[in-house]
Amino acid sequence: MMRSNQTSLSYYLFDIWTIDCDPKSSDLWIIKYGPWPMLAIMSSYLLFVTYLGPKFMRTREPYELKTPILIYNILMVIVNTWSFYESIKWLNYGKELANFKFPDRTKNSPQLEHQLWALNVYYMSKFVDLLDTIFFVLRKKDRQISLLHLYHHTAVPILGLFHAFNV
Repeated sequence: MMRSNQTSLSYYLFDIWTIDCDPKSSDLWIIKYGPWPMLAIMSSYLLFVTYLGPKFMRTREPYELKTPILIYNILMVIVNTWSFYESIKWLNYGKELANFKFPDRTKNSPQLEHQLWALNVYYMSKFVDLLDTIFFVLRKKDRQISLLHLYHHTAVPILGLFHAFNV
């Protein structure tokens, strides 16, 4: 049911994120301030990998980033393996996959709090994933940056935000 203030542009730009999102997730930093931090991060990312980074690297030799890339890859394998394990547990080892429902907004439990925390960790890892493309730019591997690559790395955090908000 729409309230009278829900017809204003201000509602859709600011208030929906605090009024209508799941209260259990409303204190998470990426949710607390609406879509603006995520949009700022994604805009900065796209600006850097499509324009500023290549321009900066034009007159420079490629950076040697073996150690940072190794650390990044190990971290991402650990986080994604842990996230997969948490998801499998949450979905009762696949039995609940076809029966997915968002948690009830009015109920809370230690299990729901843990699931929310795990989802938040996974969502934050999608921002760490952006380093993948930044490494390409700094190593002058621009041919690996396709439109599909940019679309994927941009769309996942945006879609994840709406899932996190449970709007």
